[in-house]
Amino acid sequence: MHIVAAKVVCTFLLLTTLPIQVYAEPKINSLELPLADITLKPGTVLKLKALAIKVKPEIDINNMQLLAIEILAKSQQGKGLIRLRIGNKVTAWQKISGNKDTFNSKQAESFSTTKIRSPGTGKGQVWQLLVNGYIKVRKIILYTTKVDSTPLGSV
Repeated sequence: MHIVAAKVVCTFLLLTTLPIQVYAEPKINSLELPLADITLKPGTVLKLKALAIKVKPEIDINNMQLLAIEILAKSQQGKGLIRLRIGNKVTAWQKISGNKDTFNSKQAESFSTTKIRSPGTGKGQVWQLLVNGYIKVRKIILYTTKVDSTPLGSV
């Protein structure tokens, strides 16, 4: 009985003296891309990295990981579709609501929000929004995190 207790104490002491790597929690950043109600036509490909650099030139976009996007948009017939391409991975098509009566309206209520999770990490890859249909976009918000796996230190 004393031998078992001694082994447990020795194992505990050994584990508590080993250094443990501490990593920082990834900080999630959001970047708003204002698009001023542009109308996108079927087959349009929006290059999200290029748009992000236009908005914030100092951003190190190639060292960022795209987690998700949020898009404020509407479609002309309520049948418009969008999807996100990260590298060679794509999401399923997402339907954008709307109708022809409110398509040219500037009213905020005529737009709806669609959220899409990234199908991949996106570091060093293309970030594109693919469009099928006539879609008017007010803004896109990118949710990113910086890619960094450097430990802060040992505990």
